[in-house]
Amino acid sequence: MESTLTPISGASAYFDALGLANAGRDIGVVADLIRPRLMSLLKRLLKSGHQVFCDSGAYGARARFESGESETPVADFPQVFAVYNQLLANLPRSQRYNLALVGPDVLKDWQASMDVLQQYRAEVLHLVTSGANVIIPVQRGPIPAGETVQCIAKILGTKDFTLGIPSASAAMRLPDVATIRDVKRLHILGRGTMNLALYRRAYAVLHNSPGATLTCDANQLRKRLDEIGEEQKRLVEERQDDVMRDGPYDETELIYEVLHQNAWLSKGTVKALATFYGVTDPKQVNGWVKAHREGEGALAPLVEQVDPEATLLMGYGLARVFGEAAMKDLSARMRAVAVETVFTEPAQTHVAEKLAA
Repeated sequence: MESTLTPISGASAYFDALGLANAGRDIGVVADLIRPRLMSLLKRLLKSGHQVFCDSGAYGARARFESGESETPVADFPQVFAVYNQLLANLPRSQRYNLALVGPDVLKDWQASMDVLQQYRAEVLHLVTSGANVIIPVQRGPIPAGETVQCIAKILGTKDFTLGIPSASAAMRLPDVATIRDVKRLHILGRGTMNLALYRRAYAVLHNSPGATLTCDANQLRKRLDEIGEEQKRLVEERQDDVMRDGPYDETELIYEVLHQNAWLSKGTVKALATFYGVTDPKQVNGWVKAHREGEGALAPLVEQVDPEATLLMGYGLARVFGEAAMKDLSARMRAVAVETVFTEPAQTHVAEKLAA
């Protein structure tokens, strides 16, 4: 039994992914949660030889449906495939198998899973022929799991995919798992460490598929949130005095930029600046945001109305608005260091070097 991929899922937040990457761990993300900065990080990691697992978001789609947030339990698969293709874009073929992509399925619904697989057959085959590691989940249904696997192969017209089976016994019973045979690659969804129950599930398939490659994934971040939170808090407290004392800015230059340059501050920062001056009416606050986005130097007349010489801005506003922003940025960056610390084995990190960088 060979295991080549054990990503830590749930790392769709940029600094979580960055921390895991710095710890040398494989990363698992969800397609509909990938934002531009995370996408850039994942593409850099793939090109450097790291392994990435990308889920379709089927679990989240089912959860939103059951909670009443969505009218359908089916994920937005056109968007999912767009994300998959973006991850593959410009990736050398020699690196593409490091990218594991979960194919379309609908949790808890065998027939719907067969239907979406048929619907997106061309897109799935494109991923297969591209060289990516395509994982096709199998759902419990009216026929044994082994027969479902044959149905999947018939729909796709190929057996060149990794079979994904649920780790939970409630999702698929062990005798059903044991009907699966002659697969080349097996991925256990939702479990990153092997225990006795999981060994039994793996053996049930591997006994009938000798030489198959076994991989798995699990959200270990969720299990260690307390550790990560404590380490993040410690790191922030260690650095916050330097941030507030030294300041992340040159005051004179920053005041000029705030008053006379447009469309560079975030919406939140402009709102914080307006709030500092006591402007809290939503329409007025949005007016400040719009002025900064659309007008060269448009914040200058607004500030002059409440602070003619910008003395309040110089004395308190910069530290209040930008100091808080700097602390938020520090906390975010320390999240990455905390994740790296917790997931580095043995638990050793050169924190001073990371901070200096």
